[in-house]
Amino acid sequence: MKVELKSIKHCQALSHETNAFTAKVYVDGKHVGDAENAGHGGPTHVQTAWKGKKDEKGYPIYSDADKEAVDKLHKWAEKNNEYDIEGLIEDLLMEELWWRDFTKDKRTKILYLREGSVWFISRKGIPASRIKSGELEEQLKKTEWWKPEYVLLNNVKKPEFIADYKEAWIGGNK
Repeated sequence: MKVELKSIKHCQALSHETNAFTAKVYVDGKHVGDAENAGHGGPTHVQTAWKGKKDEKGYPIYSDADKEAVDKLHKWAEKNNEYDIEGLIEDLLMEELWWRDFTKDKRTKILYLREGSVWFISRKGIPASRIKSGELEEQLKKTEWWKPEYVLLNNVKKPEFIADYKEAWIGGNK
């Protein structure tokens, strides 16, 4: 089961004890639910997605397939995440927030992995084209201070970041 969050709206100003956010929950590529947390320390709620249809009395109509998918997601999360559905959604949210911070930083910094931590130097005056082409990395490898075990992170895509570098990122930047 592939679970994703999309259309994430996060508000740092309203995030007190927990993250204040809303997001659409996708299971295997299909929008089946919505998640939200008000940011006051309460639980994250995941409910069946309402697709805008109403019955003759004006009450929302929810698809049985979406209800089933959300129920299956709750059961799957109980077995596969230490903190059930709430923990799963919050883990996915945090990965997205870390990715957003990472992409923001790489616009102004050269980020690299060194001794298990993310380090940076100013990117001032270095165009993105030199980074994307690999030209900058080749130039860095020729400097005295760059060691072969260092990894330039500016070209890393989200799946690789989450799988390989997330722990170094949340450990702090130097």
